[in-house]
Amino acid sequence: LRLTEDRVLERQLELIVEDYRRRVDADGEAARPGSAFVTSYRDPRELPPDLVPWALTSPEIGIYEFTEQELHVAVLDTGVAGAARFLAFDVAGIEAPSSEDAMWYSGLTALALLIGLGAMAIGLLIARLSVEPMVRLADIVADVDPERVGESDRERIAAHRFGRNEAGLLANAIERMVTRICAFIERERSFTAAASHELRTPLTVIGGALELLEREEQSERVRHVLERIRSANTDMRSTIGMFLALARESDGRLANSD
Repeated sequence: LRLTEDRVLERQLELIVEDYRRRVDADGEAARPGSAFVTSYRDPRELPPDLVPWALTSPEIGIYEFTEQELHVAVLDTGVAGAARFLAFDVAGIEAPSSEDAMWYSGLTALALLIGLGAMAIGLLIARLSVEPMVRLADIVADVDPERVGESDRERIAAHRFGRNEAGLLANAIERMVTRICAFIERERSFTAAASHELRTPLTVIGGALELLEREEQSERVRHVLERIRSANTDMRSTIGMFLALARESDGRLANSD
């Protein structure tokens, strides 16, 4: 790349020299080349101080490169008094960065890319760590059977398992809800068991008393009353059994009451 660039700059300087020679041949007083990058010198002592010793050695006609000074200098002889003998082409700011600079810039670019990739990886890791508790909580909640909510489910959803974050706050709310549901189910079961005993016992006693009374000789009127009592007792047992079956939690199905 650098060799190609030098060749292009030299070719440009050659064109400037050729154009100046043609103009001098046509007009001995033609204006010397001059621009932001090209400077003309008639006397070698006018050149930059670093180049004066070289210029005083009467170098041959041609183009010379001075890397440290970042100059390309053309030596010419037009044979016209007062004409320029040296054309200096200042290539500072024109040439591309050296291979060392290119390597430096490439290294900086690679470093910036690595830093960017590292930051992205860290961001993804942080995002994953932030989302993981929420995903884990969602999996646990999805695994809970609404028909079999129990103390084990509350332990799995306990807020202390998820830390002090959004997942922990949500787990705390769900834990309180599950605790309340478990307490409600326990109260329901206790009530159902107590109601079953307290309501059925009197009916059983009444049924036993009816059997004893029916064994004795009774009048038609008394037998009619006993029959009505037995019918009412049977209806009451059936109604209580139905209510207890509706209230009982048993594998998600209504339990039959005997």
